[in-house]
Amino acid sequence: MKMTPELRKEVGDILSKTLSQVGYHNAGTIEFLMDQQSRLYFIEMNTRIQVEHPVTEMVTDVDLSRARS
Repeated sequence: MKMTPELRKEVGDILSKTLSQVGYHNAGTIEFLMDQQSRLYFIEMNTRIQVEHPVTEMVTDVDLSRARS
């Protein structure tokens, strides 16, 4: 399955809503797997920006260290 901009937004919206519902409003990294039917399988959450964050910044064009919600 290819990660399209539309699918990235959909996944981001799902994760944002879920984290908001549990009361988490800070930086963090969510790791998950996605199957061929676009079902998400949670692996772990790290409540900090990880060392690999420059990859996310390159893909999203967002400076995570400066971003505000």
